[in-house]
Amino acid sequence: MNKIIAIAWKDALLRFASRTELLFFIVLPVVFTFLLGGGLGGGAGEGDGRLPLALVDRAGTSLALELRTALESSPTVRVTVMDEAAADAALDAKDVAAVLVIPVGFSSDGKDQTLELRAAANEINGLAIEQAINAAALRAGQSIEAATVITARAETLRAFVDAADNAVGVIGTGSREIVLLGHIDTVAGYIPVTLGDGKLYGRGTVDAKGPLATFACAAALVGAREGWRIVVIGATEEEAITSKGAHHALSVYTPEYVVIGEPSRWDRITLGYKGRLLVDYCCMRPVVHTARLEPNAIEHAVRYWNAVQTAVAQINEGRDKAFDQVFASIRSIQSRSDGFHDTAEMTLGFRLPPDITPDDLFARLGDFAELGTLTPRGGERTYRAEKNTPLTRVFNNAIRDVGGKPGYVYKTGTSDMNIVGAVWSCPIVAYGPGDSTLDHTPEEHIEIDEYLRAVNVLRRALIELTGEAEAR
Repeated sequence: MNKIIAIAWKDALLRFASRTELLFFIVLPVVFTFLLGGGLGGGAGEGDGRLPLALVDRAGTSLALELRTALESSPTVRVTVMDEAAADAALDAKDVAAVLVIPVGFSSDGKDQTLELRAAANEINGLAIEQAINAAALRAGQSIEAATVITARAETLRAFVDAADNAVGVIGTGSREIVLLGHIDTVAGYIPVTLGDGKLYGRGTVDAKGPLATFACAAALVGAREGWRIVVIGATEEEAITSKGAHHALSVYTPEYVVIGEPSRWDRITLGYKGRLLVDYCCMRPVVHTARLEPNAIEHAVRYWNAVQTAVAQINEGRDKAFDQVFASIRSIQSRSDGFHDTAEMTLGFRLPPDITPDDLFARLGDFAELGTLTPRGGERTYRAEKNTPLTRVFNNAIRDVGGKPGYVYKTGTSDMNIVGAVWSCPIVAYGPGDSTLDHTPEEHIEIDEYLRAVNVLRRALIELTGEAEAR
């Protein structure tokens, strides 16, 4: 290899029980997608439909053996252990789909935890191999502090982890900038990674590693464009109210165009997200005998929630569209007693329309709080992008070119568009494959065909944006 670019990935999420799960379930799926090159092939053995994977084990450590054993039981890849020369020859001959190299010193003591994946670029096989390695690493169950995945095919990509732990890849050196802002965190809940019937199941396949993988692959296919920089960001903490990654990006980049990585289906683009407000309610009351009619703290909390529902219903009168309504929900509720005082606590969530700010709603909620105390947090204003911009036009053209009928979507959730839209004040959309109704659900999955169509759409859009009249 004449040049290699190491991509060091970190993620500070604490919701995962082990560092291995954090690494292989969130980080590596993003990393591998940056590394796809051209023409992945390789047939399976007779009677075995799994993808052939050559494994070069330079380490011979117990951790390497556990990873190898887990891979050998994978339903997706068929592992053959080879020496390095034979593995490279098999890859060149397309007898294997990819080569995974475990380096000398690969162990749980942190001396060398670099994995090297050598693969060319059939996106379907590359994605399947990536997920198989992730699943095998989870089963291996060892502690690994960090990992680096390297490739000889990444000469045009500058990749790094920034001060907010965002995973960033930059293609090109021009002064004009396109930011593709996705996120690498997911909600909690492990879904076994499986590939079958043209569908990939796993946590984050829809929200939102599928869109982020689309960004990475499309940018790699487009390559460096004269006068432009294409910046792919896997932001941290999008699924948290802090949105650390997006806030940091605001201080670093000045894009002309922005695409947010969220599922919209391959033939639609999202132009708006509702605002958000979380409110913590707390009511503490002296303990009373249950024979008395005086309401306790829990009953006060119930009364408050009923009042909230009444107020929201009044606000929504005459508002027919979901995007124009206030949505209210109980996010959590609990009670406790120390023998002297009963305490009831609730966290309420609100999705806001364009004409109601978090401050507006919070002021109204305080009018009938009575004995409870309210604490607001996570407030974000609604953002609605312009419909007729150069960015929407190139996406419409690209969707038609790939055989679709473009449509626009306004989401009732919240995304990093709410954070960056008003500040960057440039053409912005959200785009990505996947059915958003599967977000955060136990059935989360993405259709591979839709993913590939989305890559093609974004590739064409980037080419047109950066000055080429007709997509290659």
